[in-house]
Amino acid sequence: MIKFNKHNITDTKNKIIAKVHYSLGTGGDGINRVWIYEKECKRNLLKIFATARNDSNSMIDYFEDTTLFIRADEPYYYEALAQALRHKINVA
Repeated sequence: MIKFNKHNITDTKNKIIAKVHYSLGTGGDGINRVWIYEKECKRNLLKIFATARNDSNSMIDYFEDTTLFIRADEPYYYEALAQALRHKINVA
């Protein structure tokens, strides 16, 4: 089971925790999305979601956060949206 929290996403089955922050926006297709950025370089978000992306290249010392976007027509959108809004308005 995947659980969205204010500061992390947890895969309770595999006991994986990805510390994240959220952002709201739209894509080029006009569909609303929740962007999720992993705070650490552990790449745990990749272990939870196969669609997450990390284009780091250690050969040239280029590192980036693992990112994931969830479109409004995809599973988990409303769970991610609730946490993004909670984070945005700083509700405990």
